[in-house]
Amino acid sequence: MPEDPTSPPPGLAPVVFHLPAAPRRDDLSGLCGQAERLLRNHPGQALLVDATAVGRADLVVVEAVARLALVARRHNRAFRLEAPAPLRNLLALTGLAGLADERPSAGPATPAG
Repeated sequence: MPEDPTSPPPGLAPVVFHLPAAPRRDDLSGLCGQAERLLRNHPGQALLVDATAVGRADLVVVEAVARLALVARRHNRAFRLEAPAPLRNLLALTGLAGLADERPSAGPATPAG
C-alpha cells in the first residue's frame, strides 16, 4: 500500500502545543497565533494539542480545540488531541469527536460528476 503523501515522514514526532488549564474566550486568538508560529517553525510535523491540564471541560475549551484543529488544517498538518475523558465526551456531544485524530487533506476536493 503506498504511503500517504500528507503524512509526516516516519519518525518525525508531532509538535506539542499545551492548552492552558482554564482558557478564556479572549485568549483564543492568541493561542491560535502561538500554534501557527509553532507550525511554521516545525515544518511537516503534526500538531498535538495537550489538553490534559484542562481542569473543567466547557464550550470555551471545545472552541479552542476546534480553532486549533483549523490552524492545523490550514497548514495541511495532521491534528491530534491528548485530552481527559470529560473533554472528549463534550467534543462527542457537540459532534466534534472526529477532531481528536484528524489527518490533513490530500488536496482540494474534486467535484463528483
